[in-house]
Amino acid sequence: MSKGLCELYGLPAAELKQLLDQDLEADRVTLMEIHGDVARSTHSWQRPGVAEFSAKQQAISLAKATVGLSKLDLFNEDSLFLTDPQAIAASFPQIVACYGDDYQLNNGLLAPFYERGELRGLVAVENLNPALNLDFNDLIELTADFVGAKVAGKNLEEQRDTDVLTKLNDRHPYLAKLNFYQKSQTSRTVGVAFMDLNGLKKANDELGHDAGDKILIAAGNLISQAFGRDYVYRVGGDEFVVLDDQSSRTEFESHCAAFEKALTQPASPSISIGAEWCPDSHYLREAVERADRKMRRQENDFYKSHKRYR
Repeated sequence: MSKGLCELYGLPAAELKQLLDQDLEADRVTLMEIHGDVARSTHSWQRPGVAEFSAKQQAISLAKATVGLSKLDLFNEDSLFLTDPQAIAASFPQIVACYGDDYQLNNGLLAPFYERGELRGLVAVENLNPALNLDFNDLIELTADFVGAKVAGKNLEEQRDTDVLTKLNDRHPYLAKLNFYQKSQTSRTVGVAFMDLNGLKKANDELGHDAGDKILIAAGNLISQAFGRDYVYRVGGDEFVVLDDQSSRTEFESHCAAFEKALTQPASPSISIGAEWCPDSHYLREAVERADRKMRRQENDFYKSHKRYR
């Protein structure tokens, strides 16, 4: 995964890689920012073996494209999927001219993003698998929403994407991933862990909210160290969820064991956890619910036998 979309816009690298490699089976994704009647490639990702052409795509005249701004305005936040190579070459001659003779643009998906109703740019996906029966808007939302917010000059931390306190993924990308897997044509295995910080309310009441914040930050760091920051979501005041769609079952179980061992160290925060292995990501929501129930049972046992607030 190269620099660009992931580093600049906070998009989880593993999630974008899976979107392109496995779910869309695409060659490339490009962010085209629009300034007046000109579009320029600001960031792109391409799978291994596909050449980088963004340097040549810095002054694309939209007036010379037969699919012009008037057609894009008709999207109304929808997407356009072009499948005829000759029509693509005729519609976007400047873009096609940038490619070498060894690269054939067979299809393209264009998904626009807006600021206050004004078209600001496009996310373009090239050479995706046309046989896939997918809701392209839902799939491309994982990129367009992120980059659209950034291009519009909004701070991502002020959106619902990153938790300001812990710097972890927030509830919005968590729900987006659940929705993504529910609608995706392909399936993945996912390791799920639901966690709750024990005694946070009591800590806030007796020690103050600053102390409670420090405990939350410590909990987030501990979870990230065990499972990897990209897969951790703060979904509530004292609740965290891990959705690990890259590790094998053996690896995920090893991460769980490492985490539980870390909880035994002196001064570590007290965290209840319920873990579940999901063999089919189409049923990820059900796996999360099972993990939540397991966590609640452990949490109830904790409060029966402890009177500590960390």
